[in-house]
Amino acid sequence: MRRLYCLLLLLFALSAAAQIPPAPDLSKYQTTTDKLQAWAKYCDEYLYIEDYQGLRKVARKGLRISPKSEPGYVSVYNFYIGITFNYGTETDSAVYYLERSEKWARISKNPRRIEQALIQLINAYSTFGNAAKKEKVLLELQKRADTIKDDDRKGQINGDISAYYTNKGEYEKGLHYQLMAIRARRVSLPKGDHNDTINFGVSLINVAELYIELKNPQKSLEYLNESNKFIMDYQDGIATIYRDFAQTFLMLELPEKAREYYNRLLKFLNKGAESSAWSIFLASDLDFADYHLKRKDFANAQIYTNHAANLSRYGDQFQLAKINHSYAKIYLGEKQYAKALDYLRKAEPITREDSPEDYSELQKSMSEAYAALGNWQLAYQHFNTYSKLQDNLLTEKAKSNLAKMEAQYQNKKKQSEINMLSAENTIKNLEIENAGKQRIFFIIGLVLLILVVASLVAIYRNKQKSNLALEQKNHEMNLLNAKLENANNTKSKLFSIISHDLRSPISHIYQFLDLQKNEPELFSEADKQRHNERISVAANAVLETMEDLLIWSKSQMQQFSVTPEKVNLKYVVESIIELMQTQIDKQSITIVLEINPEITVQTDRNILTIILRNVLQNAVKYSPKNTSIVLSAIAQNNTVSISIADQGDGMPEPLKAIFDSETASINSGQSGLGLTLVKEMAGLLGATVTIAANKPKGTVFIILIDNPSD
Repeated sequence: MRRLYCLLLLLFALSAAAQIPPAPDLSKYQTTTDKLQAWAKYCDEYLYIEDYQGLRKVARKGLRISPKSEPGYVSVYNFYIGITFNYGTETDSAVYYLERSEKWARISKNPRRIEQALIQLINAYSTFGNAAKKEKVLLELQKRADTIKDDDRKGQINGDISAYYTNKGEYEKGLHYQLMAIRARRVSLPKGDHNDTINFGVSLINVAELYIELKNPQKSLEYLNESNKFIMDYQDGIATIYRDFAQTFLMLELPEKAREYYNRLLKFLNKGAESSAWSIFLASDLDFADYHLKRKDFANAQIYTNHAANLSRYGDQFQLAKINHSYAKIYLGEKQYAKALDYLRKAEPITREDSPEDYSELQKSMSEAYAALGNWQLAYQHFNTYSKLQDNLLTEKAKSNLAKMEAQYQNKKKQSEINMLSAENTIKNLEIENAGKQRIFFIIGLVLLILVVASLVAIYRNKQKSNLALEQKNHEMNLLNAKLENANNTKSKLFSIISHDLRSPISHIYQFLDLQKNEPELFSEADKQRHNERISVAANAVLETMEDLLIWSKSQMQQFSVTPEKVNLKYVVESIIELMQTQIDKQSITIVLEINPEITVQTDRNILTIILRNVLQNAVKYSPKNTSIVLSAIAQNNTVSISIADQGDGMPEPLKAIFDSETASINSGQSGLGLTLVKEMAGLLGATVTIAANKPKGTVFIILIDNPSD
């Protein structure tokens, strides 16, 4: 698992057979920084081919030549040395160098380097004895994941937080963070490279494994099938997919299908896989052993456990504990309780630290073994621990089992006392026997009471869950109804505009063309010229209306997303004027541009263009020939004020109402659609639009946009 985590942080090895280039001649570099940078790139070459022994050697040299005045490179070389150690068997060395990497990264104030060190530390701390440090790292990573905006970094951190909760057995939390990691990585995937693609595939595998833990094999298959196309040539990833497919089919009670993927995994590994991939095969052996144990097929369980034990040199401490627990369950099934206890004691320390669920099951097995050997006190202690763990895992069943265990213990003790006193007095023995019977009845009544209370609690919790689910469904239904109502309103507006604003000009075009076609003799050349001009005007009106209509309908369907950037205002206005030059020349209108070329505004370029183009089109359309339109802008107090002033006859009151009322109707025949579009686009930018009279004649549109300073 160490290299699987490293993959999510570091570059993937492109080829295991790649050749390392000669070491750089540091004497050719003039500055210390240049030397350290060249040597860091040389270290990367070893990392690319996953030569960790070679990497450790060259990284140590890099650390020796790094002065304290270069804290960033001190952090880098400590990091390289730290990741060369096995997190399961060389924990102390890995932690030492990774903690130094974190320390120097903080001195250099490099956030990405700090996160890389923390991510590796939370994996290194996942071994025995580092729980407190692991919690501290987790809190900082959660805070960083909530605040950063970089999708790659957010996906990486959420993925490692997921791994933390998964190791604790809190699979729902683990799934929550892993799905957040996938969402972040999916956003940046089109811009990524080969390594990012593999990282995304690994995240999909992690989600599939969480669904396995949550007993949902169908969802697991869904993510495994998707991950197949992203893993490519990553050996551990390919091996993990085969193992997960086998485990999922075992859950689906399809052992033959599971065995097919088990054989595929073995065939793949025999081609020359790394030791980390063999540890995945070890895990698959334990999956099959557990499958047969649940069916009390101890012979087959022994075969797979033995095979896992033969591969134990590839595993970590936790896998060794799993092997010991598997042997223990086999011997319990064969009623060899002393042997079972030997293996359970070996597994107990590691299981306690790493897996609450496995530790709970182990405690139950120890209780069973001690009870079978007649040691009721230890049996009670281990069963009590098992019961508390089960309570933490939200199960009520442990209450009744605990009461039964206590009753057995008390009855055994009381029976011993009765036997010791039986020789002294027959009557006293009878009284004690009667007292014992009364105690039994009392305990039985207490057990029944506990069962009733547990049932009532379970019913109450189920009812609460049902109520919460119903409330959620009602909330979702209300949202859907709101969206449907909005869609119906948009559709009604759309049909209204089409019937009102498109039918009329299209009808004129059709009539003019039909007359020219069927009765051409009625038209002189002058008439034809006049009709052609009318057709052109009508077609232009249709085109403008269609353009406004498409943009407006897109905005109503919430298809616009605002992407702020620094925009040169004069450049945008000049581009719009250039596109409208034909229309401007036809009207013989003079455009006066009074915008300082240094004025910039932090806004969405496309939406701003739509707003300015519609306002300018409106001004050109309603300006008399041989007049002028003045475009000016003023930047002050973190705002930019843009004005477009024409010399027309002024704007009708119904159109002004569009900007004054939230319920003003759309009438594109009087420029209402274009102005409605201006109003809605301005709302997306957080801008305001006002209309004033242009003295002595005309209209002034004033657009006010917030423009915070950098």
